[in-house]
Amino acid sequence: MKIFIVGLPGSGRTTVATSLYANTDFEYIDATNWAKSTFRHKKENEHIQQFLDEYHTYLMSRMKVEPDLFYNNVINSIKSYQSNNFVIDGVNSPRDLSKLFNYNEDVIVFLNRTDSEPEFKDYE
Repeated sequence: MKIFIVGLPGSGRTTVATSLYANTDFEYIDATNWAKSTFRHKKENEHIQQFLDEYHTYLMSRMKVEPDLFYNNVINSIKSYQSNNFVIDGVNSPRDLSKLFNYNEDVIVFLNRTDSEPEFKDYE
């Protein structure tokens, strides 16, 4: 069984995911944050939006070369465990989610923020 935790940044995805796997026999898989570790660190005095824009450009160029980048990370993580139960934090691509999700066994938990501006309340 896989439990997918999805939602906007700051919605509590990681908090919920880590709580679930810490109190069960589920293994935790971070589907997206590992990609940031392949990018450079934020420069001193660099505006956060500039850093995020450059990271986005970097990530899109990587995904053009390897469209299954995140999917492969999740699959490889699943293979590295002996368990059949996983809490998967942050699958953002509907394409990846549709390939990973088994509607007979798996669950999706969607978290939304209520303190954001209206245009940021819905999942992208």
